[in-house]
Amino acid sequence: AGIGKKRMPSVLNGSNGPHRTVAFYDTELDYIKSIRRALGCSVNDVVLTIVTGAFRDTLLKSDQELENLPFRVAAPVSTWGRDQGHGAIGNQVTSWTIDLPVHIANPVDQLAQIHEITSELKDSNHALGVNMIASFIEYTPGLMSLAARNASGPINSIVTNMPGPQFPLYHLGAQMQRSYPVVPLLESMGISIGVMSYNGILCWGITSDLDIVADLGPFIKSLEKSIVRVGKAAGLAKPSKVKI
Repeated sequence: AGIGKKRMPSVLNGSNGPHRTVAFYDTELDYIKSIRRALGCSVNDVVLTIVTGAFRDTLLKSDQELENLPFRVAAPVSTWGRDQGHGAIGNQVTSWTIDLPVHIANPVDQLAQIHEITSELKDSNHALGVNMIASFIEYTPGLMSLAARNASGPINSIVTNMPGPQFPLYHLGAQMQRSYPVVPLLESMGISIGVMSYNGILCWGITSDLDIVADLGPFIKSLEKSIVRVGKAAGLAKPSKVKI
């Protein structure tokens, strides 16, 4: 999945500072699933295609040359449930490394390339990194950062998609409306993206380093446009605004 390519300089990467900002966005999960069914892929493939379009728009606005730009992301994916027996508890995650096809304009062609890569990784179990307990990541972020760099070389961003409960959760009688992931930034990384499905909503959490990406507003607009673009390629109308 792009191993051996040297990461080219990107306007979304640079010297990290001490300040972070986080933005949130919502999408109807059924809309993403409709794209998945229409284009014959996984929800994760759709998410990665949407993100590819958003990164592409952002890079083009900065006059970034894309033709020879490997834009590499770490894509942690869940392996839970494949080998675990009934009643087992815990979380297992494998980290894939994928070069997003930001040089391709057509979302269908983007998805085809992403789907080919993810299918190969699934079939061959060619995961870059090892299975790990999620709680271990929580308490050893420095070690995991080092492991990620050693396993895959430089990466431009992190894009993680996590399935969540498709029913409402409550605390002291109050219903939780959303569950937004906040993904940390690795060295030289300007943006990281976390996506979690909860109760029919796909909740996006986008983190940026203010010294590299000072304003997340334009990126969120690019993300929104990319969702519409991928939906149109699947023959769907524009998604409805999500209401709380």
